Amino acid sequence: MDAETRAEIEALRAEIRELKLSRAQRVVRAMKRNKRIVAALMAIGIVIPVSIYALSITKSFTFTAGNPTVASEVNANFDQLFTKVNDLAAYHPPIGTILAWHKSLTGTPGLPASGEWVECNGQTLSDAQSPYNTQVIPNLNGDAAGANSPGQTAKLSMFLRGGLTSGTGQQDAFQGHWHKGVNNAAAFFQSGAAPGVFYAGTTSASGDLAGDPSSDGANGTPRTANETRPVNMSVVWIMKVK
Repeated sequence: MDAETRAEIEALRAEIRELKLSRAQRVVRAMKRNKRIVAALMAIGIVIPVSIYALSITKSFTFTAGNPTVASEVNANFDQLFTKVNDLAAYHPPIGTILAWHKSLTGTPGLPASGEWVECNGQTLSDAQSPYNTQVIPNLNGDAAGANSPGQTAKLSMFLRGGLTSGTGQQDAFQGHWHKGVNNAAAFFQSGAAPGVFYAGTTSASGDLAGDPSSDGANGTPRTANETRPVNMSVVWIMKVK
């Protein structure tokens, strides 16, 4: 038997072996190939926001041992997965998005090395790939090394507030109000000798002094500080810059 004949026989044997592969084996090969594709998509850095990551992925077909596996059913399952992966890959928070980041919680990884997100520390951004290159990032975290916080003459930690435009800062304020007279007095009298010190229901300094806030006997001792604020927890504001 010459070499050419032996080669033809080996080629025929290879074709026969391929034909003998069961349908299940071919499906397993397809599944492994699809898994590699999914792994590659994840490896290139798809960012999955929690709100989308939590969406459930259903499967149309379930396979059990001893029953034939149909390639079209396997493909249908993977098509559902690919649709979800493509949706995730297409989702990107818009540039300029500001998010609250729990930076100090044990186990929190650092910001991506890509530089897509930066802390809002009043720094001048130096990144030619960002539309904010050379601009000052708002100092929302009150970083002492950054620029003044928006609308302030100081470096202050800031809350965020909705509006029709963005970037305008406000000073803290206390809503205008009146004080009721102490002991049901009709009015307050401002002492001429001590401007800003008020007494209740009298024209002399012998009346009841309107002093600092005190307990009303039901709601505890009032808390005072150098600002007006609600109950809160600190976060580090971060901003998407590219």
